[in-house]
Amino acid sequence: MSEAASELKLQTSQQATTNSNHHLPVAANGLAQDFSATAPNQKWVQDITDMAAGQGWLYWAVVIGWYSRQVRLVDERADEGHAGV
Repeated sequence: MSEAASELKLQTSQQATTNSNHHLPVAANGLAQDFSATAPNQKWVQDITDMAAGQGWLYWAVVIGWYSRQVRLVDERADEGHAGV
């Protein structure tokens, strides 16, 4: 291994956002690891992610109907006022 490669450091902007050391109420596990759906509109899954862009942050939110496995909602937003990019 070259000397330059041994000094390579990966930089990440992600921070841990989960803090389980608290006494606040926690939402119930409604799925209880049961990922089956026998009819439409019983269960949905969602994800949201963000990405730093040249002029701010981009956010994507997606909701998928678990029965049909089709995307039900996509929302894209830009936050140009976010500092630290």
